[in-house]
Amino acid sequence: MARATAPGAAIIHFFGGIHEIYFPFVLMKPVLLLGAIAGGMVGIGTLVVFDAGLRAPAAPGSIIAVLAQTPGDSFVGVILSVVLAAATSFVVCALLLKVSRDKDGDLAEATAEMEALKGRKSSVAGSLTTTEAAAGDEVEASGVAPRDAAARTPIHRIAFACDAGMGSSAMGASVLRNKIKKAGFGDVDVQNVAIANLTDDVDLVVTHQDLTPRAQSMSPSAQHVSVDNFMNSPQYDEIVEQLRTTNTQGASSTR
Repeated sequence: MARATAPGAAIIHFFGGIHEIYFPFVLMKPVLLLGAIAGGMVGIGTLVVFDAGLRAPAAPGSIIAVLAQTPGDSFVGVILSVVLAAATSFVVCALLLKVSRDKDGDLAEATAEMEALKGRKSSVAGSLTTTEAAAGDEVEASGVAPRDAAARTPIHRIAFACDAGMGSSAMGASVLRNKIKKAGFGDVDVQNVAIANLTDDVDLVVTHQDLTPRAQSMSPSAQHVSVDNFMNSPQYDEIVEQLRTTNTQGASSTR
């Protein structure tokens, strides 16, 4: 599971700047802290050698924000610090994993441990786990809770909600939006929002399975879809298939 979710976690970390996404991987094998420390030392050392740095804090810490805050005379030092730090962490951690003989940790347990240490749920890191969890009595086994199973209306507005409305939900919304556009449903609007700002004027809501009950209370008349992996969920294809039925039928019935 860790190997399958690592690429998605790397994308969220690098471009989204949400660093807690990699914490569970380190908690699975705490010895990997040595790799993180070594990478940090090399990165800071590179900045010192090149007398480089940012003009202001990069928040969130994505590579896009880092480059946006980099002065013109610091680009070489900053980019090298990122590349060398990442390479150092990769090499050290790869060696540690290769020589490690102990049993691999559990990613779901590591995620739960991280959330316990932070004192709050993490919808981003929660996307790493594939544990089957009950999201509510209304959620069907497929993850879809329809407003009316007998007569589904066309879907025109989809809300992708997470805790902050950024990071994981933005990337998940982008993946789903591209799938829907490729299927030819350009009139379907897909937006990412913070779950606290979720309203009851949308047709379908996509959330992590841990947040579905809360989303259902915020938007009771919408159809709800629960996912356990924001970057690659089979529910996205199910939504596209549903659009082929509901939106096509809806268009036909209005003629």
